[in-house]
Amino acid sequence: MQPDTSNIAIPIIPGLGIRIAKIADLVGGKKNLAKAIGISESQLYRYISGDSHPTVEPLAAIARCGSVRLDWLVLGEGPTGIIPEINDPGAGYNDQPNFVQIEEYIDDGINTVNLSTSDLGKFLFNQLWLVNAGLNIEHLRLIRAHGDAMAPTIDNGDLMIVDVTQTKFNGDAIYLLRIDTRLLIAKRIQHTADNGLVIVNDNPAYRDQHIAHDQKDSLDIAGKIVWAGGLV
Repeated sequence: MQPDTSNIAIPIIPGLGIRIAKIADLVGGKKNLAKAIGISESQLYRYISGDSHPTVEPLAAIARCGSVRLDWLVLGEGPTGIIPEINDPGAGYNDQPNFVQIEEYIDDGINTVNLSTSDLGKFLFNQLWLVNAGLNIEHLRLIRAHGDAMAPTIDNGDLMIVDVTQTKFNGDAIYLLRIDTRLLIAKRIQHTADNGLVIVNDNPAYRDQHIAHDQKDSLDIAGKIVWAGGLV
């Protein structure tokens, strides 16, 4: 059994804070980086100033966000990885975007009619765009839309990026709902004046559905849809 090293603090290493700050600049600022790796902005400042020693887990997350090698981030040695320009403090950052592939949505144990997404092919997304949008790449999954109830916002067959950690209603947005454990479908959910919810279909051909306050927990939310796109 391998020992758990995720909570072992890295000792003070010269230049570590400077390298973390460079990655923060690369992804649009310290606030963006902190949000992307799941820590407070004040904690990130402590890492940069050397007042706090990061453990392996946040260092690995920082390296992933900046698309750099972990050994370069920690030790300042060797190639940075995808963005070699930041090794040279006098050089500008690479203006070529870094791309990542988002995993397909898999829902184990659920008999979902549109679960098979093997026809998605290979779609790459700009990593810096995702980070700057405040999205954690590890929380995202890709799936195709089913049906036209959300047209013209989301059409049948459109690609959708879903944050699968957002499984509770946390504000008006478009969510991925499980319907009778057989279907995953996009629906807009909004608060109502009586503290209930309304499931809104952007397509006026479909009726909206009101959910009473005491029935809100019955909604089976698979995630929040953070992006959708398709042919025009």
